[in-house]
Amino acid sequence: MLITQEDGEIVLANSRTDGMFGYTRAGILGHNIRKLIPDWKLITERDTHTLMAVRHDGSRFPSEICSSPLLTEEGLLVTSAVRDISERKRAEQRIEERTRQLAALNRELEAFSYSVSHDLRAPLRSIEGFAKILLRDYTGKQLDNMASEHLQRMRAAAGRMGQLIEDLLELSQVSRAELSLDLVDLSRIATDTIQDLRNRDPDRHVEVAIEPGMIAKGDSRLLAVVLNNLLGNAWKFTSKSPMALIEFKKEEIDGRDTFCIRDDGAGFDSAFADKLFAPFQRLHRVSEFEGTGVGLAIVQRVIQRHNGRIWADSEIGQGATFRFTLDGEIRTDDGSDQ
Repeated sequence: MLITQEDGEIVLANSRTDGMFGYTRAGILGHNIRKLIPDWKLITERDTHTLMAVRHDGSRFPSEICSSPLLTEEGLLVTSAVRDISERKRAEQRIEERTRQLAALNRELEAFSYSVSHDLRAPLRSIEGFAKILLRDYTGKQLDNMASEHLQRMRAAAGRMGQLIEDLLELSQVSRAELSLDLVDLSRIATDTIQDLRNRDPDRHVEVAIEPGMIAKGDSRLLAVVLNNLLGNAWKFTSKSPMALIEFKKEEIDGRDTFCIRDDGAGFDSAFADKLFAPFQRLHRVSEFEGTGVGLAIVQRVIQRHNGRIWADSEIGQGATFRFTLDGEIRTDDGSDQ
């Protein structure tokens, strides 16, 4: 704490002056404050600003100065609270450096995604395409049944690899995509998703109950990805049930709106629930239910970017229940909230 006259002469200083500047109180009284803060200027109203300060040994450090003028019978006096903000500046520099590193990493990820998209999918399409030609033109001629079966497996493997690439690209995109905050009709998205599933699988008999009017704040495109994955999973894991049931509704848990998707399908062992949202983690064999094990990782990433959380409960053969929250705020890439 320093008190100066209008011309900057120091008339009072507290004991912290010695620790911060290397001067004793007695040694600094009568000197001009510009000896400590060269760019100090007289102010006529309360203000806070950042200036470089100089210690007794000549070393410099950034300081935050909160100055408050007071008009007295003896003239104008200015009280200045000086704070050493060196550590804050170092922290800001570390954040800036980390931001630059993350930006460079994002550029590398974008380049990798481009490479995956163009350099891997093209040869896979060639493998699948030529296998299709061989099956079409040579089965029953030069190809016996075993050779045809090998080609069918080759096509299926190429298709699975292509789907895995698509899922990895989507996971990368939802992590980097710029978010647009709006009111989203989850009931309408869910209804459209179920209709698409029915169109693709018209022979299925599935009872679906969707609560109307469920509105949430978030990015409509990414929340559609969430519901497409969760409802798609419910549709897939009830495929062995002759009369399946899927529900989507809103509950209140601990005073917060919680969205719930429940099915009566295959279910899973809840002891392994913590593995559900990690990429490539599957609780069912591919021969039972197809998939790449990336969809729920995508769902979790979208929910986290919306400042929410997702969890699941289930028993084997008793269906599964997925619950998620959306806190109405969007988390940006730098961790701040909108």
